[in-house]
Order: sequence, then C-alpha cells, then structure tokens
Amino acid sequence: MAFTLAVPETIGFRAAHFKLEAIRHFASGAWGEVVLLLDADVLALSEIRLRLPQSPFLMGYRLDDESRDPQLLRSKALLLNGRDAVCERWWGGEFLLGNPAGFGAISPVIDEIFPRYATHFQRCAHQGDEMVMNAALDLLQGRTPVDPGSLTLEECNPAGVISRWWSVRTTEPGPPLKAALRSSLIHLPADKTLLAQVFDEGDPGTQTAKLLQRRLARKTRALRYLRPLLPVLSAARPRAPRL
Repeated sequence: MAFTLAVPETIGFRAAHFKLEAIRHFASGAWGEVVLLLDADVLALSEIRLRLPQSPFLMGYRLDDESRDPQLLRSKALLLNGRDAVCERWWGGEFLLGNPAGFGAISPVIDEIFPRYATHFQRCAHQGDEMVMNAALDLLQGRTPVDPGSLTLEECNPAGVISRWWSVRTTEPGPPLKAALRSSLIHLPADKTLLAQVFDEGDPGTQTAKLLQRRLARKTRALRYLRPLLPVLSAARPRAPRL
C-alpha cells in the first residue's frame, strides 16, 4: 500500500494521518468485502460477533466524553467551514469497520476536508486522523439522503466490541480496567511500550490479557503513591485511572 498524502511535517500524530489514505484503498474492494481499520495499540481479547448490514455501511466507536467537549465540536465546525455540526457524536479513531461501498462514501469527503485541515490544524483542539474523520462523517451525514441504499452509520458500543482505557490521568472519568477487559478489543493509547513488552513475553489471547492486567495494576498502584503531588502535577487532568 503506497502512501502519498501530503501531511504537514509539524503536525501532531503525523503518522496516524495516513490511515485516512488507507480508507481510499479499502474502497477499492481489493482488501475484502468487510475491512476493519484498527490501531496498532489495540489488543484482541475475544472473538468479535456482529450482525452486519447488507447496504453500504460504516461502524465506529462512539466516545461519550469527547462528544460533550465544546472545544472538539468547535474544531469540527472549523473544518466544516463554519457550518454547524449535524451530529454531536464523536467517533474514536482506533476502530472503523465497513465494506468497500461504505469506505467509498467517506473517502471523497475526507479528500474534500483534508486541505482545510492541513491549513488550520494548529487551531484544532486535537490533531490526528480522528479530527478529520469526525468532520467527514458529520458532513457525509448531512448530505446522505434517507433511502434504503444510503450509507448506514452504526455504533459498535452496544455490542461491547471495544473499550478505550487510559493508564494515565485524564480530564474525564474512564471505565474501570475490569470493565474494559470484558470487551472483545481494548485500546491502550498510553501503553504502547507495555504492549510491545507483553507481546514479547506472552502468548496472544487470554494469557496476554492476564499479564497485561497485572502490569497495568502495578502501574496504577504506583501512581497512588504520587497522589499528594497530583493536584500540582496534573491539575489539568484530575481523573486517575480506575481498576
């Protein structure tokens, strides 16, 4: 897969932006009838069971805390050239499932929005493919007619497919680790190094999940010793990880 997208050199999470170009390749159908775009710091824990639509579809992971963030919503409006958002849902960048027709529907909208994003990314509250994807999905929803052949945009949340869990302090409360581990997939954006170590030492699947849980538990307990200093060191991120 060749990547030619002109991503600014100074942008945050620069490599992640090339996922936007992967979507164009998925639209070709050469990668299969159903394709899952998944971040590398996601751990598979169990089989994914889903009932998929027959029509053009995309399925994403809704993030409730981000959906309420006014700065993210203002950034999305900026990329929409000032137009109000059609939907206040915010989709995580770690999971996007679809068929070629679904990816084919979103790909030209991404191409439409990206030049504006590349010009104004410093004004956005977040930099990364997630910012562009949310603006594109919103714009696409505003254009898609309501008919049997139109794009279906679904949430994977009710099926318990994936959870995002932070082992560092955050601005909003996240799920407990035990709850996150009940999902088929767990996204660990703050633990890329830890994931690499676990894969070197353990077998995929249940044993890896157990080893990971023990290591994350030790990491979280160590953070508790710093609790008296955290209001000073992490005033902007008041929420501690939950086990």
